[in-house]
Amino acid sequence: GGGRSSGRETLARVIGGYFASLTLPTDVFIKAYTTKMGPFQIEKVPEDLAADFGPYGFPATDKNSEIEKFLLDLKKRGESCGGRIQIIVRNPPKGLGEPAFDKLKADLAKAVMSIGAVVGFSYGIGEEFAHVYGSDISGRASVFGGIEGGISNGDDIILNVIIKPTSTIGEKAKEGRHDPCIIPRAIPVLESMVKITLADHYLRQKAYD
Repeated sequence: GGGRSSGRETLARVIGGYFASLTLPTDVFIKAYTTKMGPFQIEKVPEDLAADFGPYGFPATDKNSEIEKFLLDLKKRGESCGGRIQIIVRNPPKGLGEPAFDKLKADLAKAVMSIGAVVGFSYGIGEEFAHVYGSDISGRASVFGGIEGGISNGDDIILNVIIKPTSTIGEKAKEGRHDPCIIPRAIPVLESMVKITLADHYLRQKAYD
């Protein structure tokens, strides 16, 4: 493995995420799923987030055989690919986050960006903010993905994370030890880091109360 860069390190995060989930209110639901992997992409939030999205975490499960063929071809060529994962938090507690240095968006960004393969983070409509005018979004809380002023407003929290292609390519990638795409393995790690962050802020909020 790659020492502290190895995916093995994320085991502890998943364990921590489980215990963090026991701290959160029972109606909080957190789901991460693949929205882009190589040429495969979806744009809309799935209607049933509780559904089993299969081994690749891709909601369009009818594409699973094509995805498998694509990944096996990458493996054969010693190539890799990246993609994007969306994380949705249903029924998040209101008022999580501090007004300045410990904003919820900042702590969520730090949590997911601490995962080795993650190279990008956004929430709400993300990069689309660069292409709209204030009049397009004024009064539309939905564009902020459940976080306003760095504090949760009770709406669904919507995060988007960019995963880089696996670093090991070429002959070493053909030896059988390396995944051509780590997105499926990253999904439970991302869910866990979000659980840990929300639990931290929830406990802080309860202490204030």
